[in-house]
Amino acid sequence: MSTFATELASRFVQNQKFRDALGHLQACGAASALPGSVTQLHANPDHNAIGKMLYCASVFAQSGAESHVSLAQTIAFNAMLVSQESTVLERCATILTEIGNFPSLNYAEKRHSTKPSTLLGMIQRNIVEQLNTIEVAGSAITLTDYQRKVWDSLQEGRSLAISAPTSAGKSFLVIEHLCRDALALPQFVFVYIAPTRALLSEVHLKIKERLADDVNIRVTDIPTFENVPRQIFVLTQERFKVLLSITSSPINLVVVDEAQNLSDGARGMILQDCIEQCYARDQRTHIVLLAPGA
Repeated sequence: MSTFATELASRFVQNQKFRDALGHLQACGAASALPGSVTQLHANPDHNAIGKMLYCASVFAQSGAESHVSLAQTIAFNAMLVSQESTVLERCATILTEIGNFPSLNYAEKRHSTKPSTLLGMIQRNIVEQLNTIEVAGSAITLTDYQRKVWDSLQEGRSLAISAPTSAGKSFLVIEHLCRDALALPQFVFVYIAPTRALLSEVHLKIKERLADDVNIRVTDIPTFENVPRQIFVLTQERFKVLLSITSSPINLVVVDEAQNLSDGARGMILQDCIEQCYARDQRTHIVLLAPGA
């Protein structure tokens, strides 16, 4: 990413006029979602001001800082809500392409029929989309830039913490990673820790459905260890503690959903103890922590 863009973006953020303009644009975007009888705040958008904000967004999109990318996305979203001019919509679509937010871009294209009007725009759109596309169960899925970064990190096999809002697709990526490894490896013990029964049941069902074609993989939510080479457990931390007490086998992968529960009193202490036991058995254990905004 451009160092110049990052420095320029930082100067924009510190500028009071920019902050005022951003606040006004967000207010107009929010107003556009309200019934017309409630407010007319967005009735006559200032296209000159929108153009300046979209220039700032294009700079933010080229910065390496996540906070700047988030601002680029915010500006593009609100500009699309406020203005229906084709030039504005196309500039917004270009920004969403640059930051790799294809779900939002596809929504914008369906809602506003926005398509790149230049050959360069079409090439950029297609190349970036192809780079962010993976195959999941025979279907092509286009990831956001953030999801692609998470996916690549998972493939490296290092322990990591994934922090993002609930709707960012963290669990989807980790479950797919777990299932791919399960289909590829001849022997393993994987554990997915879910703090509630509702989440446990949901994850258990997703994994079973994804691996339904391979009957030799045991997928269970019961902490009983069997003498089979390929096992996946979907457990609460209490059940995981029971599993560790009845087997001395190393755990190859541990996924901790809602990992902020490590700070949750007694349950957090149980979870921490389980993770430490896994490391004590084998320091190569791959730990993946999922948390919203931790």
